[in-house]
Amino acid sequence: MRRFVAVLAVVSGSCGGGSGSETASSADSGWEIAFTPDSGIRVELAAEPAARVDESGQVLLFYRDKSSESGATLLAISGDGLTFAAGLSSDRVRYPYDTQLPDGRWRRYWFDSAAGAVKSLSSTDGSTWTADEGVRYSLTSSDNGSMGIYDAFPDSAGGVTLLYLGDLYGLNNVRRAYSTDGGETFTFTNGNVLGDDGAGGGGRSYVDQHSYPLPDGRRRMTCMKQGALPPQPGARTVGEIHSFVSSDEGKTWTYEAKLFDANSFGEFTVWSLNDPTMIRLGDGRYRIYVAALISDGAGGYKWVLLSATSERARS
Repeated sequence: MRRFVAVLAVVSGSCGGGSGSETASSADSGWEIAFTPDSGIRVELAAEPAARVDESGQVLLFYRDKSSESGATLLAISGDGLTFAAGLSSDRVRYPYDTQLPDGRWRRYWFDSAAGAVKSLSSTDGSTWTADEGVRYSLTSSDNGSMGIYDAFPDSAGGVTLLYLGDLYGLNNVRRAYSTDGGETFTFTNGNVLGDDGAGGGGRSYVDQHSYPLPDGRRRMTCMKQGALPPQPGARTVGEIHSFVSSDEGKTWTYEAKLFDANSFGEFTVWSLNDPTMIRLGDGRYRIYVAALISDGAGGYKWVLLSATSERARS
């Protein structure tokens, strides 16, 4: 699953986390739960996808390169969201989970494990970044010094919500912090955001969370649940994709449905399914990109990016 990584350069498009502030342009006419896997592979030898639709309607799909030891963050671009030109540089291209603050600036948050705190970079154009001074958020004692993927987004009150994975080696679940000063500093509000404190932690929790703004003001979140046991290629397949929805700008979340799992992709033998990232298509449907560990047909295994698309939204 995606984890925080230290920022190595403050002027590049290096991988971050967080939620973009794109808004869909047309009314949502309903949520169709049924997702159908799309045929074929979106990107070979890739993991940790993060997607957004740009101003021209192209799908920008960022991913972690698994073809070499470098693990660089690369970019794939597609006009239809299915066939991608991959292996492109992601430098100076706005990452999907960068957050647009209420004052119009872009903010990229990152976790400094040595300090046990969230720090940040800022940008006026989403392309060139400058390191910010100070700390945005310090972990609580319940986080036990560890923090994973985060999702950050502004609200109508001028605040910014931060949803993050805490206590990665214990409860390993989503917590919430909130900023009343436009994303400069955050204060912890509550844990157990997705109601899984009692699930047993580890792979039993909902992780890899990413939320998306809906035209009616709600937010929809996709996340992954591994299950009690890790993947075991050749013997055990894991990974379920679920959705939650919030009607109060991210304060509380209601469970919706299990959308699909590793066994849904009949075209491939999928051993692990991770890191869902969702976009809204122009016709009102939704597409979710995921990382999948699949059999390579030669006795081995490889990471690829797959996708699944919802049925047309109902009226």
